Amino acid sequence: MKKDKTLDSLFEIVDEHKIYEFAKSYAYKDEKFAEQLKKKFQKQLPSAKSAPTKAEMLKAIDRCFGHEMSRPSFDRYHSWEPEWLDWESVGKDLMRVIRQTQILAETGHAELALDVVLSLLDRVGNEYQEEWDCGRDDMDWEDLHIDEMTDVIRTVFDSGEISKERQLKVCDKLEQMDRLDAFEDSDFYTIIEETREALLTVDERIVSFKCHFEEAVSDYAKESAAVELWDYLIDHNRNAEAVAFYTKNKNIHRLRTKYIDWLIEHNKLSDALFVLEEGIQQAREWPGLQLNWEECKLEVYEKMSDKDKIVNQNKKLFLKSRDTMKYYKNLRQLIDSKEWPDELRTLLGKKDFGRSAISHLAEIYASEKWYDELFNLMKKAEYDLLSGLERYAKHFDADQQQTLVARLEPELRRVAEHQMGRENYKELVARLKRLQKCCPAGKQLSNQLVSDFRVKYRNRPAMIDELSKYK
Repeated sequence: MKKDKTLDSLFEIVDEHKIYEFAKSYAYKDEKFAEQLKKKFQKQLPSAKSAPTKAEMLKAIDRCFGHEMSRPSFDRYHSWEPEWLDWESVGKDLMRVIRQTQILAETGHAELALDVVLSLLDRVGNEYQEEWDCGRDDMDWEDLHIDEMTDVIRTVFDSGEISKERQLKVCDKLEQMDRLDAFEDSDFYTIIEETREALLTVDERIVSFKCHFEEAVSDYAKESAAVELWDYLIDHNRNAEAVAFYTKNKNIHRLRTKYIDWLIEHNKLSDALFVLEEGIQQAREWPGLQLNWEECKLEVYEKMSDKDKIVNQNKKLFLKSRDTMKYYKNLRQLIDSKEWPDELRTLLGKKDFGRSAISHLAEIYASEKWYDELFNLMKKAEYDLLSGLERYAKHFDADQQQTLVARLEPELRRVAEHQMGRENYKELVARLKRLQKCCPAGKQLSNQLVSDFRVKYRNRPAMIDELSKYK
C-alpha cells in the first residue's frame, strides 16, 4: 500500500486514537465513507484467509516492550542507573496492537483477539509490577491502555463466539490480575460480575461464591467473600442457607453484623439481642466493633419500646461512646426532670472528659447553666483555654473573665519569645486578635501584649511587620 504522507503528518500532531475512533464512528453513519476507508486499508483488515496468526500477534506484543531489540534483562533493576521502560512509547505500540485486536474481534476472530488481549494484559501487569516493586512510581496509568483492552474483552464476549466455559476462565484470570498494581483502577470487577451473573445459574453462582470463600487466604478476603455469599443468598431468598452459613462462620464479625441486621429487619428482636450479646462478648479485642453492637442493642430496645432498657443503654453509651452529646440529649428527654440533676452528676463522675476547656463536659455544663462548674473546669483546663473563652466568656462576670485571661498571658509571652519565624508570628497575631474579641479583659491584655512585643522585639522585622496587622 502506498504510504500516505498526509496521514502520517496528521498522526504527528493529532492523537492517533482519536482519529481511529472518529473514523470508526463516522464509518457507521456514512456507507460511502466506510467503503473508501475499507479500500484504503484493505491490506490491514484481517479476513478468513489473511488473519494474522497467534504467533504473529504475540511477536507484535514483544515489539511493544522492546524484547526484539535485546532489551536488558531483570538485572537492570539492580544497577545504579536502571533502564526503565519508556511507557509513553510502549503505550503507543500497545495502542497499535490493540487496534489490530479490535479489528480481529469485529471480523470473526474473537478467540484470537481474546488470546492476544489477555497476553497484552499479562505482559503489562508483569512489566509494570516489576518496575513498581523496584521503586518506580512515575508511570502514567493512561499509557497502559487498560480501558481499551477491557473494551476488546467486552466486544469479544458480546460476539457469541466464546464458550461459557472460556468466558468463566477468563473471569478467573481477570480476578487474579486485578490484584496487581497496574490494574488497580481497572473495570475488571464489572466484567467479572456481569459475566458470571449472565452465565451461571443461581446454584452455580452459590457454588462459585463458596469456592471463593474457601480459597480466601487473608482474614479480609475471607470476610469479604463471606459477606458476598450472604448477600447473594438473601437476595435470592435462600434464607435458610444463609442462616446455616452464618451458624458455621459466626466468628466473622461482618457476617454477624449482616445476620443481626436481617434479624431486626424480620422483627426477630429477641434473637437479635442474643446474637448481639454473644458478639459483644467475643469481640473484647475490638472496642469499636463492640460499641457498634451496643448502639445496635439500643435500636432493638427502642423497637421493643422497653423504656428501662432504653435508659440504661443510653447511659452505657454515654459513658463509652465519643458521641457523648447525642446520648446526653437522649437521657435528658427520657429521665424525669426532678431526678435529672442527680442522675447527670452521677454519670459525669464516671467518665473521663480529658483536660480541654472545650470538652463535652464544658458543653454539658453550659447547656445545664452550671456556670460555676464551668468556670472551675476552665480554671483547671490544660488545653484550648482561648477557644473556651471564645465560647463561654459570656457566661462569666468580669472578675472571672479576668482570672481566665490572666492564665493565658504567660503562654503568649513564652510563644513570642521562643517561636521565631514569620509563620509563628502570624499565628501569634491571630491568637491575639481572637483574645481581643473574647471579652473586655481579653482586649486589654492583647493590646498590652502588642505594645510590649513592639518594644521588646523591635529587632525582629518579620514580627514587627505582622504586629502592624493587629487592629
